[in-house]
Amino acid sequence: VQGKNINVIVPPPFSRNHNNYVRSYLQTGKAKILDSTRAFVAVHKDRFVLPISVFVTKVSGVGEDSVFMGVFSVGVTV
Repeated sequence: VQGKNINVIVPPPFSRNHNNYVRSYLQTGKAKILDSTRAFVAVHKDRFVLPISVFVTKVSGVGEDSVFMGVFSVGVTV
């Protein structure tokens, strides 16, 4: 999923809200999940939901030029 929006693996309703969360961070600078590990769910390519653990951090840029990196592992209980 390198270079893709996380929405490609996140099921609704979470995927519908993701871009709003990013926009809010870019406008206010107030992070809610950056630099912490969270339990979440993802959609497998075979369309089943599985638990994941995700860590997201900002790696560079300012405002709309911000670049984020997320690392996730599969098999975490949500």
